[in-house]
Amino acid sequence: AIDKDEIEALPAVERAVREQAACGLWHGAAIHTIRVTTPRGELYGRDDLIALATARCQGPGGVHYADPWLCGAGPHAVWSARLTTRTGDSIGLEAGLARVAAGRVVELWSFPTEPAAPPLGPNLGDPSPAETLHAGVSPAEGPAAAAYAFQGSAGAPGFRPALLTPPPPLGFDPALGQLPPDPAAELPPTLPAPIRAVLARWLTLVAGRRFDLADELYAPDAVLESPMAAGGSVTGIPAITRTWLALADSLPDLRLTLLEVVAPGAGTEAGGSTDDSPADDSPADDGSPATIALLWHLTGTRRSADGRPHRLALPVLSLFRITGTRITAERLHLAV
Repeated sequence: AIDKDEIEALPAVERAVREQAACGLWHGAAIHTIRVTTPRGELYGRDDLIALATARCQGPGGVHYADPWLCGAGPHAVWSARLTTRTGDSIGLEAGLARVAAGRVVELWSFPTEPAAPPLGPNLGDPSPAETLHAGVSPAEGPAAAAYAFQGSAGAPGFRPALLTPPPPLGFDPALGQLPPDPAAELPPTLPAPIRAVLARWLTLVAGRRFDLADELYAPDAVLESPMAAGGSVTGIPAITRTWLALADSLPDLRLTLLEVVAPGAGTEAGGSTDDSPADDSPADDGSPATIALLWHLTGTRRSADGRPHRLALPVLSLFRITGTRITAERLHLAV
């Protein structure tokens, strides 16, 4: 099981990479055959990971890795941070989820900073790189060709489509007479009861479109940070509810597949074997917040301005600050 030092060490690597372009630190932190999954596709091998990190560091001015959130349990460490310019202007959120064995990363889910998203709605303009990829269009030919300039190291093919074959997703189609799923059945049974109840309610809100649950799920002054939120973040239950409504309107067939739960008492994966190792942000009796992470897979269809359907298939990372039975802060790493 991962320990507190390892949880803190990995975001320290990311911070040094982003702030100081110290990309070579991944040599000691990752195995040679590491698999890296991003919203754009997959990379294989430590050399390609370092090349990708180097490409992200190129650009004018430096960045500051601010307000990091950390959590970990079992073999997983998760981090999220807000990137700002040296003058304090916000750039966006970055996050990672790593599976660690013998002190080194064997698998990494990377969520880099995304540009500000257009207003959510049924017609969202040109497809994103991930949509182009999953629609079967060659990235070199699609409107997102520039995002695929990185080709990997030593002639490697660079990004490859993420060929995920997840279990049946949460979500339902009332037109087919389907009933809403039971999200609690997808969560590890050893989760502490309060955390399990909050996550089950959140899954019901998103996958079951039960937006009326927001009043009992979020604290009155809760904050949601995400590229899809207006200005990068929104505060308060009404604004958070409107954000989820906009996503549901844009993706009427949205489906959610739970991949990993990183929380005290969670197993190695959703519904998998359990491990009771403590997280660095485990729930406390003094009412301090717990930091919990969910890795999930989103599928859905949206239409571009010309009416063409584009299929989304993306990994998503959600982090929560939970106090008692309510979410007080949430970070949604979603490349909309």
